[in-house]
Amino acid sequence: ALALGSSFTSGPATAQARRAVPLASLPTAVQGVWFKGDADGRAQCAAYKRVANGRDSDEIWRSLILGNVITPRRMHAVAEYGEGNVYDVRSVSGNAKAGWMVTSTLTLDGGDPEPGTVRFRLKSLAADKLQIMFIERGRSGATEVNFRCASLSRFLLTQNR
Repeated sequence: ALALGSSFTSGPATAQARRAVPLASLPTAVQGVWFKGDADGRAQCAAYKRVANGRDSDEIWRSLILGNVITPRRMHAVAEYGEGNVYDVRSVSGNAKAGWMVTSTLTLDGGDPEPGTVRFRLKSLAADKLQIMFIERGRSGATEVNFRCASLSRFLLTQNR
């Protein structure tokens, strides 16, 4: 049986359609605005909360420096020196207990996407704590623990599709 909204084709178009699967989404549990759990992270979170519902987009972005904005299809690590690293999700596997393995493309500071893909794991450690671990050459690499500062605002959802 076909799922609602699906269609059936045969031949070469079928193989092409299989490759054109819609992008995966990051789980709701990991979406939000996250900062490292140190004094700088807490200060940036407070700054973000003061301006989150304002109209000055530059002020909002400045308040997000050193934070991670995680939306359904993107993780944006906001940098001091520019736009930062944008990880556009290509696939997600795993579960809440073990963590979510994410394969993404990487764009640095608004340029063209870098060649290849980047893999990282998102794992909820406790209430409102998230571990982000990058996978380098098949091994665990850089790891950081963040705390949830806020849910996603309408502004962030529209800016980070």
